[in-house]
Amino acid sequence: MKRLLLLLCLIGESCFADEIPVSSSELVGWLEFDKPAVTLQCEVTKPKKGDDYGEWVWAYSNDRHTHHSYRIVLIEGNVLFKGHQKEAERHLEEAANKEAVGDSKRPSWEMGSAVHTRPDGRKVFFGVMRFRRTYVGGFGFTSLCNSKYDLLIDHRCDAKPPDYYPAEPKKALTDVFERIELAVLKYVEEHGEELDPSPTRRPKTNLDQP
Repeated sequence: MKRLLLLLCLIGESCFADEIPVSSSELVGWLEFDKPAVTLQCEVTKPKKGDDYGEWVWAYSNDRHTHHSYRIVLIEGNVLFKGHQKEAERHLEEAANKEAVGDSKRPSWEMGSAVHTRPDGRKVFFGVMRFRRTYVGGFGFTSLCNSKYDLLIDHRCDAKPPDYYPAEPKKALTDVFERIELAVLKYVEEHGEELDPSPTRRPKTNLDQP
């Protein structure tokens, strides 16, 4: 039975391999879950005609194994936060400067606000989402390809883990963001015009078929 489930998982993943920058198995491996045989399903949302921002979304989750879910979002450059991106960047830089470093009470998968600088000078901004002081997720974003695209990755954590298989990742989003970023960059290089962030300029391809 386990072999059959694994086969079905691999078949499902291979069917959409040309549309996924990071495979589910890669993401699971990078996050280093504390239980074996964790799987994540990936749901792809493509840009729709009339979509102003040409947003591609890859959502990874499996509520039967873990209460942690992740999204990779590739979007037209300089449109994140509806024109308030610079304001958000300033806020996150201030939060990162104020936040205590190395809080030993924090779970390994829970990140804090931070700003990382890449060798080319690009900055990656990380923020935290809380509800009544409880961590419910985090996000990171950066620009790609000379600001042609913005990359947003978020992590969400449901309040109550599943009783039957509450697997927890050992790595935080800040630990795996660069790996995902490099995979998305490679994906963009290989797919070229198919991922043009403006649907009105993007040529019609077989990916546009319903």
